[in-house]
Amino acid sequence: MYPLSSFPMKYLCSFLLLLFFAFNSNAQSNGAFVHKGSTRTFITYVPPTYNPATPVPLVLVLHGLTMSASSIMSVTGFNNIAQSNNFIAVYPDGLNNDWNFGGTGASSTDDVGFLNALIDSICTHYSIATNRIYSCGFSAGGFMSYRMACESGKCFAAIASVSGTMGTSIYNNCVPSHLCSVMQIHGTSDFIVPYAGALNNESVDNVMQKWIGANNCTMTAAISNLPDNNLSDLSTVTSYQYFPCNSNTEVLLYKVSGGGHQWPGTSSILGGLGTINMDINASDEIWNFFSRHTCADVNGIAPLAETKQTWTLHTIGEKLFSIEGEEAINAINVYSVNGQLQMTTKNPHINLNGFAAGCYMIQIQGAKSIKQYKILL
Repeated sequence: MYPLSSFPMKYLCSFLLLLFFAFNSNAQSNGAFVHKGSTRTFITYVPPTYNPATPVPLVLVLHGLTMSASSIMSVTGFNNIAQSNNFIAVYPDGLNNDWNFGGTGASSTDDVGFLNALIDSICTHYSIATNRIYSCGFSAGGFMSYRMACESGKCFAAIASVSGTMGTSIYNNCVPSHLCSVMQIHGTSDFIVPYAGALNNESVDNVMQKWIGANNCTMTAAISNLPDNNLSDLSTVTSYQYFPCNSNTEVLLYKVSGGGHQWPGTSSILGGLGTINMDINASDEIWNFFSRHTCADVNGIAPLAETKQTWTLHTIGEKLFSIEGEEAINAINVYSVNGQLQMTTKNPHINLNGFAAGCYMIQIQGAKSIKQYKILL
């Protein structure tokens, strides 16, 4: 509920319950904050080309069961892709190396709330294109990416899952609030998360049909056999693309015949079990998929050039703010982190008591000036 641009950092950190958040503008950094009584940790990679004046995509990369943020960062190599394509990659840690993904072996932690809070925090500290937020993951992290698309309430432009499907309870109750493009990469010889499904875990085919229906895609796939570039990996890849769908969304399946519970293309032998397909690089394929999708329901907040420091935003109470300045105010707009307009007024006394906790932007407009403040409630 405090304007981040003016509130003393020591109080801001206390308010956020931050233990450590080393925001380095051009580097990899470790961060942590307390969510519902538990310390949650993560790694953030910011490419050297990042410029706060230009909003960039955000990609969450979620590890598998028994893995960690650092191990999935190593397995996927997403830092190199982020550097080449100018996006921010974030690698969160699940509590006890697990996620509450809704399937067999899931934890009971509020991971949807944690990941929502993490996105809000990243959007507060960096210039994020809020219509280009993505999530991908391996195994349990793939399950969790599906759960976020179903339940988070945020608009993910696309998600991707490698060797993870959907927990049956999530599958049965999933009613996405936004359209979301989906990519699945899965081996037919995966004995950890079987292609055909298992107790409390849906089959790959069921998951594809779920999202084909949710996005109102064509029911007939465009099928292509990808080049078998590596004959020694004893596996091949077939692409099944369901397109067109509503609002240019897409559902894409890479069926890895003979592939195991692995991240295709990785050089790490510690990422999973079974055959590693080397005909594709899953990380490259996922970014190629993500890069052609923006959130169908969010335009984002267009970056506006601010003029002179015309107004000052003050906190005067619980979720209460006042604006002071010499120039007359034409409009005050309050936006969500996804760029959706929540309120508009001309009253310089702003009451946000009806607003849920999260990150918002207050935009003040005059005849000659524009000023924006990011706040946390």
